[in-house]
Amino acid sequence: MKKFLRVADIQTSDLLYFDPAFIERCYKFCEDRNIDCLPALDAPGKIFLRDKTQHVFKEEPIADAQKVSSATNIFAPEMLERFRKHPLLMVFTGNELTGVMHFSDYGKPVVSAYLYELFYALEKALKTMLLAQKMGNDEMLAYFQHCIETATDKDEKEYYKRRRRSFEKNEQKNRLLPPLQTFYLGDLIELADYKGIILLSSDLVELRNMIMHAHELVDMENPYTDDLIYKFESFETFFDRVVRLHQDYKRVNNWLAFQPSNKDPQ
Repeated sequence: MKKFLRVADIQTSDLLYFDPAFIERCYKFCEDRNIDCLPALDAPGKIFLRDKTQHVFKEEPIADAQKVSSATNIFAPEMLERFRKHPLLMVFTGNELTGVMHFSDYGKPVVSAYLYELFYALEKALKTMLLAQKMGNDEMLAYFQHCIETATDKDEKEYYKRRRRSFEKNEQKNRLLPPLQTFYLGDLIELADYKGIILLSSDLVELRNMIMHAHELVDMENPYTDDLIYKFESFETFFDRVVRLHQDYKRVNNWLAFQPSNKDPQ
């Protein structure tokens, strides 16, 4: 699995610059995408900032907060703070402007592919943790039965009945598979919590479903219009979830590394 994604992996390198010969077209390009600036054609340290009140561009130096190194981890906490101030960041490799990055770039396929691998690694590690604690198919079924007997909500009770029936319907086949293989990530997380082994983030499952079912990771304001304006609030939610996913993955691997049967961590 790739250790992390860098800004260089998702930046836009084919840049559109501010051109005084096409001021109106430049302005419309920014307006349709809710972009506040364009890089200068001949000055890598300057941008042309869109003035919405006067419908013009103003030349300004690029603020340090709007610059980002191409080697930066895209899920470094500082990135969210940068995007809160500047929806469009200027990407530098050394002193050279090599691209731009909008928060909507997190919706690119390379991000989904990376997160798919991360969820695969997390689920595999979580199963290893549960098996190390002698948790297998029977313990999961017993947990479902406990939920059936204690649930006060009818829908919740029916959900766990369906989960138990799903396993029992193909029990002979399921028993030939590796332990816990037929259960969902949510089942594994719940069992680990119920048994007091580890408590993981409650919305990991929702993020996993977004990745597995190819949902948009950053929502558009209105997908039925020609503009390309995205909801920053949806980006914030997505970003925070991925940060917690990384933290939980590290916690599970730490748990495994510090088990007495394993070698001392390096």
